[in-house]
Amino acid sequence: MNLFTIIGVLVYYPAVSFASALPLVLNTWSEDFTGATRTAFDVISQATGRGGRLDALEQGLNFCELHQCGGSVGFGGHSDASGEVTLDAMVMDGVTHDVGGVGGLRRVKRAVSVARGVLEHTNHSLLVGEAATRFAIDFLGFEEESLSTPESVEEQAAWVAGGCQPNYYRAFDHCTSSCPPYVLQAPGTRESGTGQQMERWGRVGREEHRPRYSPYVEEGSRQQQQPSNHDTIGMVVVDQEGELACGVTTNGLGHKVPGRVGDSPVPGAGCYVERGVGGCACTGDGDVMMRFSPSARAVMGMEAGMAPQEAAEAVVGSIARYYPDFRGGVVCADAGGGVGAAAWNLRLSFSTQSPATEGVQVYSVTPLGGKRGRAGDVARVS
Repeated sequence: MNLFTIIGVLVYYPAVSFASALPLVLNTWSEDFTGATRTAFDVISQATGRGGRLDALEQGLNFCELHQCGGSVGFGGHSDASGEVTLDAMVMDGVTHDVGGVGGLRRVKRAVSVARGVLEHTNHSLLVGEAATRFAIDFLGFEEESLSTPESVEEQAAWVAGGCQPNYYRAFDHCTSSCPPYVLQAPGTRESGTGQQMERWGRVGREEHRPRYSPYVEEGSRQQQQPSNHDTIGMVVVDQEGELACGVTTNGLGHKVPGRVGDSPVPGAGCYVERGVGGCACTGDGDVMMRFSPSARAVMGMEAGMAPQEAAEAVVGSIARYYPDFRGGVVCADAGGGVGAAAWNLRLSFSTQSPATEGVQVYSVTPLGGKRGRAGDVARVS
């Protein structure tokens, strides 16, 4: 079976009319993340228009923010290097291209609701840090409360006791007495992609001169890919008329540098939608992925005629040309309810629900590249 045949198999609902595939909810991850899928679908099944799409996104993503999906989304998840938990979130409407986002939000649990407030009650697209918190409390009426839990405090203490390793600082030859130790990361030499994959997408630069970037660090480390690393949920909603919206919420990397804002609240990085075309959402190594505007590029690929699966694969492959060790995934839906997903060095799963499914359907994606990949170079969904 050649590549294009396999891609054809991965475009969902091939025998279903567009009307019966809508409305659709698609989001990253599975297990307790399916509660977000179900919540959003219940809303979009009964609602129409922009308000219905944003209600579905907000309530679906709120589910994970308040239930700590995967033990990592929302409050009590990964703290930064100073021990504080902060949140990033975004919502985008495909009809108007209106966007609202927050980065580094402090002491407010429902980050995606604050992001919607930015969209609906300001002329801005992104608010960050303490000022975003003041906007949420003073203008939107949100309650101020700690985002830490006994578990997050314990995790931070264990990290400090372990010499603050791993961390995301590098090339600080001074301040070596501080924690984290500001030491230069060893340059990466491992090449994750197979020769066939790298021939397919090409290779740019010399890998031996690139430091490793990964929220999952090294094989065997305590931050190796685990359910607790799934700290981002991205969602795409397609209503009964084929209109789209997307949203993302996350608490970011564990032990990130204080002040770091990831890809999630950045339109075109965390998620992106285009009227009449489709939408995509991303998860994984946001510091690398945001450099490529992956969700926007995937949607543009669909606009140019690619199927959702083909667009998703093209995007992760284009990132791997520069960073073959990165770990990340993309989920895409077109305006008719077709779905695709691809991942690189990441065991991605995703959840969908539509009238064409019996409840929430969960799929796993075999990653392109890396020794964690199974037989074959093409992402396969089961």
